[in-house]
Amino acid sequence: KYCSGRERQKHQLLKILEERNFVAVVGVNGVGKTSFVNSEIIPDLLMGFNLNGRSNWKIVSFRPGKNPLNALATAMSHTDIVRSDEYEKIDPNLSEQFTNTLREKKYGIIEIVEEFKLTAKSNLLIYIDHLDDLLLYANEKSQSSKRDLKMFIDRLVEVINQSAYPINIITTLRTENMGHFSSFQEFADLINKNQFLLSALQPQSLISVFEKITKNGKISFAPEFIKHIQQHYKSNPLILGKFQHAMKLCVEEWRSQGSTGPVELSHLEAIGGLNETIAHQLDNLYGYMSSSDKKTSKLLFQAITETSSTDNDYSVPRSIEEISIISGQSVEEIVKVAKLFADDTCEVITKYDPQDILGRLKYLDHANEQSEDLITENSDINISQDFLLLEWPRLNKWVKEEHLNSNIYRDIAKDAERNDPPYEGEKLMVTWKWYQDVQPHEGWGQQYYKNFALVEDFILKSKNLSDKQIARRESEELSREQKLKRNKNIKLVFSLVAFV
Repeated sequence: KYCSGRERQKHQLLKILEERNFVAVVGVNGVGKTSFVNSEIIPDLLMGFNLNGRSNWKIVSFRPGKNPLNALATAMSHTDIVRSDEYEKIDPNLSEQFTNTLREKKYGIIEIVEEFKLTAKSNLLIYIDHLDDLLLYANEKSQSSKRDLKMFIDRLVEVINQSAYPINIITTLRTENMGHFSSFQEFADLINKNQFLLSALQPQSLISVFEKITKNGKISFAPEFIKHIQQHYKSNPLILGKFQHAMKLCVEEWRSQGSTGPVELSHLEAIGGLNETIAHQLDNLYGYMSSSDKKTSKLLFQAITETSSTDNDYSVPRSIEEISIISGQSVEEIVKVAKLFADDTCEVITKYDPQDILGRLKYLDHANEQSEDLITENSDINISQDFLLLEWPRLNKWVKEEHLNSNIYRDIAKDAERNDPPYEGEKLMVTWKWYQDVQPHEGWGQQYYKNFALVEDFILKSKNLSDKQIARRESEELSREQKLKRNKNIKLVFSLVAFV
């Protein structure tokens, strides 16, 4: 809705689609890659963009997450993709079947397309948002994960290299991550040859944003409101996601006050201004939580974020069940808090469609409920945009704290694994305080070092040995004091006897 002002780039990309079946939309974090495809490209396709003599489109849209083959299979098995008419019944286990096809058969995507006649009357767009997700699992130790990742990329390459079927692929990824795909040489070459660099939305383009919205006749903006925004972005970088969030909250504030007159500067100021809307909203949400929900919030966000070896923070998709294990909180507690942050008025948490049969069935049971209610124990969730890690100071603090704790835990694990002598003195005092404050448990520890029992045993043995040494020294000191006192009393007795 607030992603206008890119008409020229939109037409450029659509022109490329007429010539090639693969486009990698690249750009820096926060430039608006996802919004550009969702708000500019896909709507134009669905409105009848003619390609290959066809103006109908089926859109397979997904984010790969940690199980890219499953994610692709789930997206391709959606009813609006495979159903030939509205009365056709769809096997709820279809995504499992598709996963097996993708895993076991070369040209798996084309096999599915042929079997279900997905391109009989339509073009097919496979839109992979946040291709960067694949990099989170490129170094997985699990052989099955490595194998699935390679198969996923192989299936994409097979489609890109063919021209018999009207299948197009658009993906988004950060510019700085392009080089990390070098281990998949053919795919990396295709990305390089087909990259579409999305430039930042220029502040002067914002005028067209407001003009386009005003044309609808439902909302208008006061001149001082627009002037303030123009002045602000003369000296501040325009991060599209942040701008969109501010505009959304601003319009909601305007509506809450009766939707009368234009959107004023006072509405923007009420939600924290252009720089502070995200922190303002999330701090308000957090502030009204109970103490137990606050604790769950912190543990939830720490479970879905990590810090790289170069000190860059990023989000990691995880299942509700995984988060429950890592955080030590119940599934019900995690779901409750996740729903608050996934609410349409917040949208900090995004969910992925369930990829297993049980999850799919539960998803269908809740299909008519609000989006946040579709979060169940089978759901995978993540932070919707990584720039939020910087925009909410409280979250940034939690991420840094988790990074520090994980490093301390890993250091202790190394010492324990080497059979180093037990800690003592100041090192033990600092470690024991950390152990008491953080209260690490197996579910949390195993994400950083599998043998949690070894680490905990090393800490406890160090403490017990130190306690015994202290108790022995105290006992020896007490014995010396008692002996001195006894000797003193004996001397006193002798002196009295001598006096008598």
